[in-house]
Amino acid sequence: METPTPTSSHFGVRERWLTTALLGLGLITFAIDASNTQLILPQVMTSLRVELYEIHWILTAPGIARTVVIAATGWLIGWWGPRTLYLICIGSMAIGSLGSMLAWDWPSLIFFRILAGVGGGMIPQLSQAIFYQIFPPGQRGMALGFALMGWSIGPAFGPLMGGNLLESASWRIVYTMTLPLSGLGFILAWWWLPHLGRPERRRLDYYGSLTMAVAVSTLILALTQGNREGWDSQYILTLFAIAGAAAVAFVVVELYHPEPLVDLRLFGSVPFVMAMVVMFLTTMTLRGTGPMFAVLMQRLLGFGPLLVAWAQMPPNLIYGVGVLLVGRLSDRTSVRPSPHLCAGDLRAADVCGDLCGFPGDQRGHHPRHVHDFFDRAFHCRSLHCLAE
Repeated sequence: METPTPTSSHFGVRERWLTTALLGLGLITFAIDASNTQLILPQVMTSLRVELYEIHWILTAPGIARTVVIAATGWLIGWWGPRTLYLICIGSMAIGSLGSMLAWDWPSLIFFRILAGVGGGMIPQLSQAIFYQIFPPGQRGMALGFALMGWSIGPAFGPLMGGNLLESASWRIVYTMTLPLSGLGFILAWWWLPHLGRPERRRLDYYGSLTMAVAVSTLILALTQGNREGWDSQYILTLFAIAGAAAVAFVVVELYHPEPLVDLRLFGSVPFVMAMVVMFLTTMTLRGTGPMFAVLMQRLLGFGPLLVAWAQMPPNLIYGVGVLLVGRLSDRTSVRPSPHLCAGDLRAADVCGDLCGFPGDQRGHHPRHVHDFFDRAFHCRSLHCLAE
């Protein structure tokens, strides 16, 4: 049954910013958990005897699960409501972190990382939905900027604390950092997160969920094992064929289903499509290079975990400043975000080229890495404006 949705006028200033702080704490917790996982990759490889071509699954497996669950976020909100779903996300993240600390082998670690990733991965989408409900249009940019600082504070200080722990303890102890944060976030949200409107319940698109899961998982499996098995091997070609067939089936199901998992009509909007393309390319660039920096600096350059954490702090702090600045600008101006996106894309391409060894030398890598995070901050808020 549909619950009446309160408008932004129903919420006072104190209630709005208290909610922003609660959601920001959830984002910080998830960001610390994810960034520390990247930091401990070399230690996990040694402890659990995992090869380099396998270690990416500690990040890829939760990503695949999040892809499916995020698409069903609207259905989940309809059944449980934003507040209850947020509490479930925080709780599953805490259980996943505890299980990751106690993992007895590689498969068990992957399972608990999926559990933590699914819960934490829905928090950004839930936060955006709640912000658009409690803030008027002229304040949403700044509120979103404050919340997105969690993606700055978490990766900036989480690895620093984790790096100190890794100097004298096992990689397992790093996951204890998220337990008190997620527990505190759960208690505070239980008491102070407002009861928000719940949309009408919808039926779950089972066939859409199944075909999406099959398409994404087989495609990722083929891409990650292509170099090892051979791109022309029967195994890889079969995976590509299954992924293609499942993708076609997913599109057909979504076009004819009365309540689709993903409303493909959204892709009829050119601004929405452009926003998704830019988000896909920039996210692929960040996720494809970021996790390997910790492995590169520790395995090939001989740096310790603490030094790696210090090296990652300035770019993340710059990112936090950037999202606040762009969020404020988006509230005060009506300029289309396309120039910001173009400038950010060109600057990010220049940074990637420099890191690949084209112009410049290693002394310029760190400042350019800082600039890259500032450009990504402009992407983040500008894409929300473009999608609107």
